[in-house]
Amino acid sequence: MKRAAVSQLKASLSEFLGRVKAGEEVIVTERGKPIARLVPIGPAHSAPVALLELQKQGLLRLG
Repeated sequence: MKRAAVSQLKASLSEFLGRVKAGEEVIVTERGKPIARLVPIGPAHSAPVALLELQKQGLLRLG
């Protein structure tokens, strides 16, 4: 996990986005305090597929 100040993020956004794209998590800080987290986004269909599987098992009702 990488930490980056807002100023670092602004100066090197493409570098940090490359890290996130590669699977790394970046914590954004302001005056040393965490304010945001950049994480890779999963496949667009992964959440709905998981929900449908829970529905099949009777553990979830969609509606």
